[in-house]
Amino acid sequence: MELLRRLNQTQQSRRFKIIASIIAAALIVGAFVVLFVMATGPDAKAGLQARLAERSGTGVGIFDRGPIETIQTLVDSALVAMQTTPGKVGIAVFTGITLLAALGAIWLGLGLSYLILLLVGLAVGWPLAAIDATGALGRIILGMVPLSIAFLLLLQLARFALGAPHPVFAVARNLLQEAVRMKISVVFIVLMIVMLAVIPTLLSPDQPLRYRVQQWLQYGTGLTFLVLALMTVFFATATVTYEQRDRVIWQTMTKPVRAWHFLAGKWLGILVLNAVLLAVSSMGVFQVTEYLRRLPAQGEVYYYMPENQSIPVTQDRDALEKEVLVARRSRFITPREFDPEKLSGALDERIANVLSNNPELSDTPKLREQLLNEIVTSAREQERSIARGQYKEFTFKGLPVMREGVEPDDLTLRFNANAGSNDPTAQYRLQFMIGGVIIPVQAGLDVSQVIPVDPSAVEDDGTLRIAVFNEETNQFSVSFPPDGLEILYGRRGYEMNFLRVVLVMWLKLCFIGAVAIACSTFVSFPVAILITGVVFFAAESAAYLNESLEFFRVEDDKGGIDILRWISYHISAPIARSFRVYSSLRPTANLVDGRLVPWAGVGKAAFILFMWSGVVMALGLIVFRRRELATYSGR
Repeated sequence: MELLRRLNQTQQSRRFKIIASIIAAALIVGAFVVLFVMATGPDAKAGLQARLAERSGTGVGIFDRGPIETIQTLVDSALVAMQTTPGKVGIAVFTGITLLAALGAIWLGLGLSYLILLLVGLAVGWPLAAIDATGALGRIILGMVPLSIAFLLLLQLARFALGAPHPVFAVARNLLQEAVRMKISVVFIVLMIVMLAVIPTLLSPDQPLRYRVQQWLQYGTGLTFLVLALMTVFFATATVTYEQRDRVIWQTMTKPVRAWHFLAGKWLGILVLNAVLLAVSSMGVFQVTEYLRRLPAQGEVYYYMPENQSIPVTQDRDALEKEVLVARRSRFITPREFDPEKLSGALDERIANVLSNNPELSDTPKLREQLLNEIVTSAREQERSIARGQYKEFTFKGLPVMREGVEPDDLTLRFNANAGSNDPTAQYRLQFMIGGVIIPVQAGLDVSQVIPVDPSAVEDDGTLRIAVFNEETNQFSVSFPPDGLEILYGRRGYEMNFLRVVLVMWLKLCFIGAVAIACSTFVSFPVAILITGVVFFAAESAAYLNESLEFFRVEDDKGGIDILRWISYHISAPIARSFRVYSSLRPTANLVDGRLVPWAGVGKAAFILFMWSGVVMALGLIVFRRRELATYSGR
């Protein structure tokens, strides 16, 4: 205990902070300079290729061998990254973040504590990782230690940032302290850290590299969001309801703290806590993604060097760099315009048919709108359906046009074909004609596949026309869902897209936190959990509801209105419409598929979600101000 007390006094002293800052800056900046010189030397690339060829292999574990070889592997990975300008920028940014983190830990008076924790983690995890029987456990420990240090450091910095003398900041700062004391939040935080450390060990080195990267991005971001959403639901409701139940709120509200100070502080604390956890998880996901990116792909001896020297890039590497680690824009087929007179006639005919089968119904604008939507949906389905032995032409507009002196964007056609009951063993023969070239395809059902598109096939006005032929040998007609035919294009890197994806996840968590806090102002903990959970489930499933409602019919086999279906439709439709903006934000799916998440979409989502959150919090405040907290027991 005396030794720990002296170490704490040492790391709190001003003299130690100055000396430690100088040493840390010299080591970190010096390491970057050495790597830069090694990467830009005249014979650097040839020597690096020779070393990588000797140690070529697959897998995600880098601590499988001894310390010396592991350090060499890490250094070589950094040198490989610095062979390109984006790699140099990435390593420079990583160096800057590491330096800021080290200086932050030192000046918070925690430099020695975190250094000892890091050394102990390495001393325990490294030997375990080098043994086959305990290799997985060792790699998990080595992954958990830096994530834990990053979380504790960012949490301390967040508390420091919330140090302003205002009731809102005081409540938020107190909530961050609760986060590491309450079992509810600690369980989810530990679960997230363990999960991020375990997932990389489960990736199979036998799979193509692009699939490993996609799996990591999907599980790393998707499961992180799910864990943080559940933590937000439980912790945000607990922090308000428990304070009322245990009468802790008396100590708060007897001070100069107003009701809106209390609720706003709780919400701000939840926002900051989620920001800290997302920062930790996203840094871990990004670093592992970059490491996986520089592993040998299928058919490579090492990074970007094929086994067969006659081919420039392997198919696995090409798909990874052009379909996964990118941010591409997309265009769906342009629907044809309907003839207003024919549409009106079809609607009148449908109305007459429905009223003749259901005399109790009347011709109302609402019924007409519903039936018109069904007619349009059915017509759109027919547009995307191709009978056996037939073909149809589809048009895409707004695509980039080839220009002289400008390298064209990579264009890709993504399609998803359906037929019959979508037998997973069936293979359908389709023919795509793009730019006058016929491309035969063996297509699986309900499975996304891609076809490269020659940019010269795009017309001068940005229009691309393709024809799809359903061969006579196929058993059923082929149809495409609304998003089943799509052109993807663009060459932007995924780095900024990754940042926007993380921001979108944080915006969603902000809304869930507002709902949880508002519900906790007037109901008990279990009921608040139930209400918030239902809202979360409805918001996340709204996209599925929207897709399902496109094919849902309220009519029975005789053409009449089925009452149960009618009721189900009118319950589901408002939910789907209410959370349309929330459900349209698909951060994980867009990241995994290499789709662009534009800043305009993020800004629109931020405005709407914060507006919703403000309304929800205002309702909670109205209820909270009317509570008799002096007599309320929380039950």
